[in-house]
Amino acid sequence: MKAKLIFIFFFTIYQINSKTLVDQHKKGGKQLHKVFIKVAYTPDMQYVFKKLKDLFEKSHNLTEILGSKKSSGFSVNNLNKNKVFHILLSANKYNCNLLRRKRKTRGKIKRFIKGELVLYAPNSKLLLDYNYLNYRKTPSALVLKNILLSPKIKRLVIANPKVSPYGQAAFKLLNKLNVMQFLKKKILLVKSISQVNLYLRNQIASLGFTDRSYAYARRIKGGYRSEKEDRYYVRTNKIWYGNLDHYMVKTVYGNTEQKKVANDFYKFMQGNQARSLLKSYGFSIR
Repeated sequence: MKAKLIFIFFFTIYQINSKTLVDQHKKGGKQLHKVFIKVAYTPDMQYVFKKLKDLFEKSHNLTEILGSKKSSGFSVNNLNKNKVFHILLSANKYNCNLLRRKRKTRGKIKRFIKGELVLYAPNSKLLLDYNYLNYRKTPSALVLKNILLSPKIKRLVIANPKVSPYGQAAFKLLNKLNVMQFLKKKILLVKSISQVNLYLRNQIASLGFTDRSYAYARRIKGGYRSEKEDRYYVRTNKIWYGNLDHYMVKTVYGNTEQKKVANDFYKFMQGNQARSLLKSYGFSIR
């Protein structure tokens, strides 16, 4: 009896492992297998990407999207036969063009969304002091200056402008408002927008320039938006720093099936479902 139970146990484990490792199905006498493609996306899309992935996979059976959250510069510079991706979602057109110059792209480089820079305060009282509660509107230059120059500000965290489009935008804004000279000693430069969000989440900095999707992700709880989260950030005017355009491009890597799925995902990102989801996370649609 004991030997029989042991046999049943190991046979069950074998079946589960076989299904997991092979992940193959039979349909109409034809053996089908799951198609995997890898999408390299920028850190400001980390909160919406899983939703996009789930939405796409629901309508594409036997397909799985593997995400790689890295700066587009890192993804492109480390691209080789062992580290490939099939689609690049980038906040920097330069890296898409660099990929094209390496003759690693298929089709057009498509501009599909715009990001937005926001000023985020982990402690909402900092913004409440200025009676700024309407997150839907952009504050005047004077209000933004007063917030930035508050004596309560000990650290202002910003992504490195040499590698981050959001860091570049933040520095342009500070120069435009003529406050850079007063904030130099308070500015804390970090590697990426992901690190900015980490510092804000752990309240290491008093303020930080981050992407609006981070603020939106904090607002979305249990499928609805928490208005309490609105008091933690203020929007900024794009005339102070320009557009934060995002681009996507397909690469030459993959077999025939992978390229077909990549084509479908490329089209999906331009469709109404994806656009609606991206908009709900604070991105503007081109």
